[in-house]
Amino acid sequence: MESLLKEVEKEITAHFGEEVLQMVKAGFATIATLALQIYQPTSLIYVGASGSAKTTVCSLLTPDSSHQELKEWIIRIDKFTPASFVTHAANRKKEELAKIDLLPRVKDRCLITKELAPLFRGKETDLQENFSILISVLDGKGYVSSSGVQGTRGYDEEISFSWLGATTPLSNQVHKIMAQLGTRLVFYNTDGEEKSIDDLVEFAKRTNTTDAEATCRQICNGFLGEFFKSHPVRTIPEDALTFPEHLLERLVRYVVLMCHLRAGFSMKENGVGEKIFSKPELETPYRAIKIFKNIAYGAALIHGRLEVNEDDLSQIEHIAYSSMPEQRRLVFHALVENGGEMNTNEVIERTKMSRPTALNYMEELGHLGVVSFERGDSSTPSVISLESDFSWLIESSVKESGVVSATA
Repeated sequence: MESLLKEVEKEITAHFGEEVLQMVKAGFATIATLALQIYQPTSLIYVGASGSAKTTVCSLLTPDSSHQELKEWIIRIDKFTPASFVTHAANRKKEELAKIDLLPRVKDRCLITKELAPLFRGKETDLQENFSILISVLDGKGYVSSSGVQGTRGYDEEISFSWLGATTPLSNQVHKIMAQLGTRLVFYNTDGEEKSIDDLVEFAKRTNTTDAEATCRQICNGFLGEFFKSHPVRTIPEDALTFPEHLLERLVRYVVLMCHLRAGFSMKENGVGEKIFSKPELETPYRAIKIFKNIAYGAALIHGRLEVNEDDLSQIEHIAYSSMPEQRRLVFHALVENGGEMNTNEVIERTKMSRPTALNYMEELGHLGVVSFERGDSSTPSVISLESDFSWLIESSVKESGVVSATA
């Protein structure tokens, strides 16, 4: 396994770079959770701008024509709606529906969906309906629904699976709905550092990029095939793996930070221009801790280890930051990089936001309890300072020579 992973690392780094390699490893880790005797579905959605390689990574992890045996563990569905998990199609007889339901087909497999943007777009009522279904399905307890056409049908049993997908950046509306309903999704931001002209020229010089993708896909497929030969589905009990306590504490801290920063709340202005915020709707961290632990375990397994290490936690850190609303993440990340205190002018300089937008998100972070917010006036800029409960992030930043690893 180790030699195969090194081949994956070599080829993908050569053809696509380190950022894509880390994306592939996160995908490997998510797929590898199928080997665990843990019945909690694990979903990881790549999110980024067009051209950020998220769909390329999904393709690399999808079985090619020479690895059809992988379809035992990986199922590709390009067009997807949550209603397809348990369908109530009016043009089918009830006895036919079980053959087309998606939920039993994904049991103990990884579902890969290259384009999920339609899932996160549309009217608020449609989004609420989609996420209400996903919440039930991603609890791992099956799903039972009822309609006037087909009556009550579904699956009242444990159905666990993993899920990889890709989408463009999410709107604030989507984050708000997920916060209200309780999200089971975590994300992996694929927007890396802005490339220089020299980097882009080097990219333009490349030839046979289609061949490179085919080669890397074959290597990734080969690795996954060997992984499942060595680690059959649902064969590894959790107590067979070791999670050092200091790393487990860090994982919990990342989850708590994520829960604060993606909490939902409403805001309105009173008659004198003051903002009135509702109480933040913080998700309880227990389910997210399980999901993050699963991914960390999967990251260890793909490296041939039964113990989680620092490298595995760097993936968890990136996922935690990626699962926050984009603008909040940008401001908060800049704050940590700046040593834990920033004024409005510094936020504007680092994030390229307008002054009203920067002030808005500074105030939001204050309301969420992760920073203290001091409002300025016409002569003094507003200031945010990291709250003491999150000061460990600065210590982590110092250890990384002033850079919070894997969060950009």
